[in-house]
Order: sequence, then C-alpha cells, then structure tokens
Amino acid sequence: MKIRLLAGLVASCCAAPVLAQSNITIYGLVDAGLHVSSNGEGTRTKLVSGIADGSRLGFKGTEDLGGGYKTIFNLEARLEIDNGTNQAGNISDNEGFALSRGMNFIPVLSAATMPTVRAGVAAAVAQRAQAAGATAAQAAAAGAAYVASATGMADVANRTAAAVAPTGAALLAGSQRALREAGKIKIVNFSGALFDRTSMVGMITPVGAVLAGRMYTPGYEVLAGADTFETGTAGSWGGITSGPAGLLTAGIAIRSSKALQYRIQLPSGISAALMYGFKNSGYIELDKRFYAANVMYKANGFNVGVGYNNGQDQYGNSGLISTVIGGSYETGPFKFFAGYLKQKNENSVVVPLLTSLTWDAGIAPTLASQPAALQAALRNSYVNTLKQNFKLDADSYSVGMHYKIGNGRIMGSVSRQNDKTAFNNDATQYAIGYDHNLSKRTDIYTVLAYIKNENNAQYAPGAASAGGGFTSAGGESGKAFQVGMRHRF
Repeated sequence: MKIRLLAGLVASCCAAPVLAQSNITIYGLVDAGLHVSSNGEGTRTKLVSGIADGSRLGFKGTEDLGGGYKTIFNLEARLEIDNGTNQAGNISDNEGFALSRGMNFIPVLSAATMPTVRAGVAAAVAQRAQAAGATAAQAAAAGAAYVASATGMADVANRTAAAVAPTGAALLAGSQRALREAGKIKIVNFSGALFDRTSMVGMITPVGAVLAGRMYTPGYEVLAGADTFETGTAGSWGGITSGPAGLLTAGIAIRSSKALQYRIQLPSGISAALMYGFKNSGYIELDKRFYAANVMYKANGFNVGVGYNNGQDQYGNSGLISTVIGGSYETGPFKFFAGYLKQKNENSVVVPLLTSLTWDAGIAPTLASQPAALQAALRNSYVNTLKQNFKLDADSYSVGMHYKIGNGRIMGSVSRQNDKTAFNNDATQYAIGYDHNLSKRTDIYTVLAYIKNENNAQYAPGAASAGGGFTSAGGESGKAFQVGMRHRF
C-alpha cells in the first residue's frame, strides 16, 4: 500500500501546521498573566509571560516540488512578554536546598592534613621524652607508640578536626553561595538562541519526512498529549517531573538541537518518529548523543502513544532516559487524559556545566596555594556530591479530564511523582482550571494548583515558559493561582 503523509505529520513537529502551498507564513502567540503563589514565604504576585503557552514568533513555509515531494521549514523564536527577552528562569526565588545536600569537605581535608598533624604530635611527644632524659631513639619510639595508641589516635583526630574546621566551613559556605547563584540561571534557552523553540528544515516524500535541526523530541510529543493542562499553567504534569523540584534538570528532554528525524504517518492514524542527535544535542545542547522514538495513534477520538528518549552526557555515559506512555480520548463534551512517565538519570549533563560555573570559576581560584593533589580531591568531592544530588529515578503518573461547556472548558487533573531514590522526595499535584474562548484566536484562563511535597521535595507550581522553582523548605507545600490571556495570530 502506498504510504502518504497527512497534514498532521507537519503539525506534530511544528508549533502550528505548515500550509501545503509554496509560501512563507508569519505566525505567533502572545500569552501573559498574573501568577499568585504561596510557597511557604508568604503570598507573592508576579506578572509572568507564557503561562498557558510559551509566547513566540515564527516563520514557516513549504514548496511543492511535485511528485509527492515538498520542502518545509520552521523557525520559531521564544518571546518573554513581561520583559521582551528570550530567556526564562524559575518563577520562585527560593533556594533549592537539594543542590548542596550532603556536601562535606571535612573528610578530604582531614585525609590530607592528618599525616602532618600525626607527625607533629609524635615529634612533640618525642621532644618531651628527650627532655626527660631519653635517647633520641627512645624518644622517637615513644612518639610513634603514642600516636599508634587509642589515646594518641583520638588526640590526632581532634587536632586534625580543629585544624580543618575553618577551611571546611569556608568551602561549604562558598559552595552553597555559588550554587544559590547558579539556581538563578535562566536554564530555559540557556544559550540565548534566536530560534530556540524550533529551527528546522526538511523534506516530505511519498515514504515519510526527513527533518533536521532543533525540534520537539518524540518522547515529549507523547507526554504533551497526555497532559491535561497541555504542558502549560500551574497544573501541567511537567511541573513535578524532575529532580526534587526546580533542580535545573527535567524528567524528559523537551527538544533536541543538532537532531535528524524521520517521521511517517499512515492514513489509519498511526504515526511513528525516529530521532538521532549528534554531539551537542539534547535540550541544552550538551548531550554527546541523543536517541528517541515514538509510535502514536490519532483517530476515532484517540490521541495515544508510547515514546522513548535516551540521552548521553558529555562523556558518553548514560544520561537522561525517559519512557512515556499515555494520551487522551475524546467523546462528546468529555476528554479524558492519562499518562505514565519513567525517568532515569545517572549522569546529568548539568553537573559538568554547574561545576564549571561554580567550582572552576569561583572556588578553585581560592585554593591556588594548596597542593595540586588536595585541589583535585576537593573538586572530586564536590562533583561526586552534585552527581548524587542530580540523580533521577522516578515514576510519574497523571490523570485528568476536560468538560466542554459553552465557549469554554473545565479542566482538572491529579499527578503524582514517586521518587525511587533513597531520598524519597515524592510529590502530588492537584489542579483545576477554566479556559474560555473569546474568539477563535483569543482565550482567557484561570488555574488553581496545589502541590503536596513530601520529605525534602520542594516543587513549586510553574508555567509553560518557566519552571516553578522551589518552595521555601523541603516538605513545604506549593500553591498557585493564575489568570491570564492568550492570543494567536
């Protein structure tokens, strides 16, 4: 059977459908509103861009080459309506305590300092023995015997602890300070790219489409279809699919740069996608390699699929791996959503980046007078702690529904993040909202969301264009009310 591509093929890889004609279209979306939150530090009200949908300006076009062949392109720039820039960070200003959790330089400093302290204590004992009339050999033996005894070892340990305590405290304080500043990084469009949302060129053929550039990942397409709040507002499922809240790392790669993708769609509604990312691929362009695929079915009220993303860190180690299954089913005024996301990340690409920005740039210069071996050991301790804190092993679930009423729809969902690491930082998110169409292009919306954090989880409600960030303390609940307007052109 001859395979043919439908318009939905292009729509699924671009923010808006590419028109089947030889022309260029300028399109966009502007979205902004009020975000009122209470994350343990009192009520805060902010003007936020892109609450329900990220604001954007795009250019797209096609050229019909005949014989079932078409060239297509899509360039889409991010816009932050509140300040006119193209980068975004966390909405909350609170500190993420998980960043420096377990950080302790005392063991490394003690290991480097103890031999010197031990030698000093032994020399002092020997000196006293020699002053009391012992020979040099007898005095040396007395010193060695003392530091080998239980009393002597305790003495050496206490002296070592006292000697390294100021340096250890200073390094910890400096690390925490550096990580606090790093927590303010605008990780959304970290590189400041002009066409961060999409920059793609490709060709549609009778047997599929081949696309190249920066695009949505196959796994994320499935996740987006299973999200009741359509990846936007404080109710979005993605608000709790990450490390212990706002940890500069997501549970699934949204886009990948330097990617090559093959897509196919059958008349039956079945579609599939394969993606390969070269060096500097992935969401923040740090993956050494990136692989992804999905299979979806869109027909008869169903929009369901299964997706898989697999990224490598800068050194080729296994990085963020995401497996997602889910979608929606629409019947009459109802639309039901359900999804499952498995997240695993043993080697986050953020760790080397964060190490470079914090330790190498700010802390290492203060240790320039120390021996090279000690400098290396302290850096390794820092990196290993970050690796542990950025590890991700979680299962996430979400269910929800829409109910159409007049020109609007009521939305509600419940999502759960089950942290399977030893930290057990679970979270449950409840959200309800209403979206009202003023016209075909303009709608207004309001959303109320509540996140129940457990143990040291610090998830705070966010928006489409920015992460929520952190609550004021581990286990503190996050709450948000949003009202905004969205216009498409």
